[in-house]
Amino acid sequence: MPVQNHTPAAQTETIEVTHGCSTAGDLPVVVTAGTLLGKDSPVTVTVPVTTDMDTVTEVAAAVVAGLNADETISAVFTASNAEGVITLAAKTPLANDSTLSIAFTVGSTGVTVGSSTNGTGGVAIDQISVGWGDKFGIPYKLYADELVILKLFNKAKEGTEGTVTADATDLAKNVYDPNDTNLGVDIDLYIIV
Repeated sequence: MPVQNHTPAAQTETIEVTHGCSTAGDLPVVVTAGTLLGKDSPVTVTVPVTTDMDTVTEVAAAVVAGLNADETISAVFTASNAEGVITLAAKTPLANDSTLSIAFTVGSTGVTVGSSTNGTGGVAIDQISVGWGDKFGIPYKLYADELVILKLFNKAKEGTEGTVTADATDLAKNVYDPNDTNLGVDIDLYIIV
């Protein structure tokens, strides 16, 4: 089976402020992100707006400040503003959360916004499992155990060498079972392939 490489990506969502504030009031901003925020989703952040915020950039800046000041939102996301377009970016590359959205309740403030729009899709960092228990998988189909020529624990030879199991047809059967039971140390295997 070919190896798949997935480039990690932090998910983003955008929404555009299309009109500034004409009447002072509160602007509730709701962020929904079921997977990323878990049981805390949705989160509502109330942003006060004033008539001094009559441009889209000023309203967006106030919303960004409110989102970044909220402990629940800022633990997972960073909000930013570019000429009235608010972007919410996940801090960590995680699997895509299809529920991610930003919504405003504009009330009588005169503020108008566009629709919540998907930006970059989230892609989690690839993780692999190397072996099981205290055995370590060898990423090659070996026809002889002698092909693993050196085994180092913490950059030194293991006192009593462990066992290499080689299998030329089944990758999953190629493992190294160390004799040393001190797990959590660096292990270097030098293999001729």
